[in-house]
Amino acid sequence: MKKRIGKFILDNSKTTMKYGSLYKTKITLPFARILIKKRTLRVWLPESYDGVKSFPCLYMSDGQNIVNKYSTAFGDWDLSEIVHQIKERYNQEIIIVGLDCPKKEIERIKEYSPSNDYIDDVTNIKKEIKNYGDDTASFIVNVIKPLIDNTFKTKKEKQYTGFLGSSMGGIFSFHICTKFPKTFGFCGAFSPAFHIFRDEFNNQYLKSINKNELTDTKFYLYCGNKGYENKYPKPTKMIFNYLKQFVDKDNVVLDIDELGEHNELTWHKHSLPALIYMLDIKI
Repeated sequence: MKKRIGKFILDNSKTTMKYGSLYKTKITLPFARILIKKRTLRVWLPESYDGVKSFPCLYMSDGQNIVNKYSTAFGDWDLSEIVHQIKERYNQEIIIVGLDCPKKEIERIKEYSPSNDYIDDVTNIKKEIKNYGDDTASFIVNVIKPLIDNTFKTKKEKQYTGFLGSSMGGIFSFHICTKFPKTFGFCGAFSPAFHIFRDEFNNQYLKSINKNELTDTKFYLYCGNKGYENKYPKPTKMIFNYLKQFVDKDNVVLDIDELGEHNELTWHKHSLPALIYMLDIKI
């Protein structure tokens, strides 16, 4: 196993990751607040990665949560286990790329949000923010994706490139995939937190989507309905019903788990059917 691939160094730190290998590097986001400009960019390579065969590529928000519980305070998706299961059952694997998010929640909201205001969950008061969700999306498409494609053996085309995120990251996943429909062919929006925006914004936002370029994009929408997660079915259904108007019925899935909670363990459980669907694996 190589200790370095391009600018990326093999991560040998303590890990709960079961399969594959993880490489990482530092990258600077020029538009972020000065103290959080420099981030870790993580690339998880599947078990059979040999530098010759090319793989589909899944980009994710909250990159520290991909495969290693020790890298995050919230828990991880444990996606190395999920991809291993897919490999064993269907002989399909993917590369996963994740950019770490800011540690402070308000900075995370700014980085992932398409809106310059939001409604605080606790106080129910509208707050103004200097959001840079569009900048983050453009940076991933125009800087990070070319870096990944030039360093690792990825299948570069739209149908092999997707994005997955949860909560604010679920909003961002939906946003980047609809903003750049020629780049991303599949989208996983888990527990998208559109409830933090005003109904007027959500309606205008959905209407602004370029419908003509999304007809062949695959969408997997998931949310739970237990505890705090009970705020999520309404906006998730809103997105699903809107997409159904112009996306082929086979290209949009709504998955609601009545017992699903707002955490990485639950998202881990639903990532298996989501990836099988988004990768168009025939069962």
